[in-house]
Amino acid sequence: MPWIEVRPLQTAKVEPLGLLNAINSLHATRQTFRFLICYCESPTVEGRKVLRFFFEVDGSLKSFLKNFLSSIIDAEVVDFKPPSKIFKYRMSLELAQNPALPITQSLTDPKDNPMDTIAQAMVKDECLLEVTAKRDDGAKLEMEKYLLKRTTNGVPFHQSFVEVVLGILGALAFGQNAHHRETYSQRKILGPSAQALSEEARKKVISNLFLADIKIYSNSPDDIKVIVGAHPNYGLNRFKASKLRQNKRRKSFPGGIIEPARQRMRIMLSHLWKIVPLSIMALSLWLGFFNPIHFLSELTTSDFFTLTLVTSTSFALGIAFRRHHPIILSSNELALIMNLPSQLRKLPVQLGGIPPARVGAASADPRFSKQGSPSF
Repeated sequence: MPWIEVRPLQTAKVEPLGLLNAINSLHATRQTFRFLICYCESPTVEGRKVLRFFFEVDGSLKSFLKNFLSSIIDAEVVDFKPPSKIFKYRMSLELAQNPALPITQSLTDPKDNPMDTIAQAMVKDECLLEVTAKRDDGAKLEMEKYLLKRTTNGVPFHQSFVEVVLGILGALAFGQNAHHRETYSQRKILGPSAQALSEEARKKVISNLFLADIKIYSNSPDDIKVIVGAHPNYGLNRFKASKLRQNKRRKSFPGGIIEPARQRMRIMLSHLWKIVPLSIMALSLWLGFFNPIHFLSELTTSDFFTLTLVTSTSFALGIAFRRHHPIILSSNELALIMNLPSQLRKLPVQLGGIPPARVGAASADPRFSKQGSPSF
């Protein structure tokens, strides 16, 4: 797939959602695309490191995207492939909570450009930020189910059962009153309110949705942590770091484009921490090894062994198969991290050398327009 580089002019005014129209247009194409930010050597000034911005799209979209970007921002858009680098470490990002919760509190009119903070965090040593995205229509139903559960008073059976068991163990071990323990229903009330969820999260559900994969490459784990912390985290959700991986095979980046995946098997395995203990409890009841009536008098050795096995199994499976939340973003959220910085005069950005050619064909073509989306 071909690459194009976006080099903003020094006089360009970049808004926080400056590339939103381009992202909405790419959503309509149903094609996987990639956005790259690298802090590397300048192609025009020897020995100088600058921030450079690249798009990788399907060959049939290349000319249209070039013309469209030139029509919405003051930039020089050229055919240029990013430099190939070998980094020691790579880290993938994921969402801390369910994808239905937005990463920002205002999806329509953000005041600041998060890309300024991200770009500033990258200006240390050579590094690379890679964002791959594709349209995801199947996420809407799952997100609506989550919101329905969070904004109603229904308590899932497994949550009630586990809380009863943990409450009893707490009372036996520490002498605490199980009735004073915070319940699942109380946590829902103390957490984000139903009104906030319905207002902010439902804006996201009705938007164009993307399944994204975000990776950071660097030679220093500390630099990667700084870049992760620079991502937007002032909403109901936030990005968090996944497992840090070493580049033991000395592979160069960026490599070929890899479509983002949901990792459904990993999501299914994350439920084992509650399914297996409940199965052990049910089997123990059926075989007679465990009798809840003994709680009213005195626990037997088999009762204590069953409870210990249930809790230890739940704890071990919870650590081994940690809950994974895929990165599903609305077009507005994606535009916050797939953008150019606004502080072009304060940051070492690779600037365009010539005024952009305002190609009239971009706005005249029915497939691309500033308000509409392409039709392929």
